[in-house]
Amino acid sequence: MVIGALASLMMPAAANAASDRSPTITQNEVEVVHFDEDICGPRENDTTFTRKVIVERNVDLGDGTFWYHYTARVDYVSDFVDPAIPDERGSLTEVINYRFTPGGVGISTITFHDYLGHDIRIYIRSHLTEVDGELVVSREVSGVEGCP
Repeated sequence: MVIGALASLMMPAAANAASDRSPTITQNEVEVVHFDEDICGPRENDTTFTRKVIVERNVDLGDGTFWYHYTARVDYVSDFVDPAIPDERGSLTEVINYRFTPGGVGISTITFHDYLGHDIRIYIRSHLTEVDGELVVSREVSGVEGCP
């Protein structure tokens, strides 16, 4: 099942916690990640991500339907190994929704927008629907604009 695999890879552990209709809000989490390349090519860097706010909601709707919602607003700084490439500041927003019904329907929607510096824009919008483990809708619009 494609959506089940996506959910297990992407859904943070909080989604496995007991359901309640109140969101979990996390602020100012910092993580440094090394990348051998970035979206524009072989530009090795260390990127410091500051998740300004994360809002998660894990809801059992009571009829066997499970709904998970994740929204994040993140600022970051990419420190490129090559001194000829200046550090870049960026920001991104991400919204993920999963819905699973007792009738065997799974729906996943993801929206992602990333603005690196003044020129580079990355965007993804995807929708997957499965019925009884069979993929019936798969749509994605994505792109990268402004790479040097």
